[in-house]
Amino acid sequence: MHRLISPALTAIRVIHLGILLFIVCAWAFPFKLIWQIHLIAVPVTILQWQLNGGTCVLTNLENCLRGEEQDREKQQGQFIKSLLGRFCNPLPADRTIQCWIYGIMAAVWATSAVRLYLVWL
Repeated sequence: MHRLISPALTAIRVIHLGILLFIVCAWAFPFKLIWQIHLIAVPVTILQWQLNGGTCVLTNLENCLRGEEQDREKQQGQFIKSLLGRFCNPLPADRTIQCWIYGIMAAVWATSAVRLYLVWL
């Protein structure tokens, strides 16, 4: 059974990483359509976190496929923490990570908005 789940877990992680990279880097692409999608994707991402108790639905799905029943508080930022854990030891406090995540998202969203505005001038 574990061998059947492993490709699904890998796919979810790749999708999760792709979304993360899009959110962080979309402002840098020279395409208006990418900026427009980005202006929608960032708030939608934040909204789904808020509606899902502060966790990502992909994290929930990943944990479900692993058979891990965790409370929402332990799942908050789990994907980001797994990435940061490769570079930071020890990890920053959860509140610090959350502030960085929201700060970066606000900055990249605003950058896309400004770039789109400047193109339409």
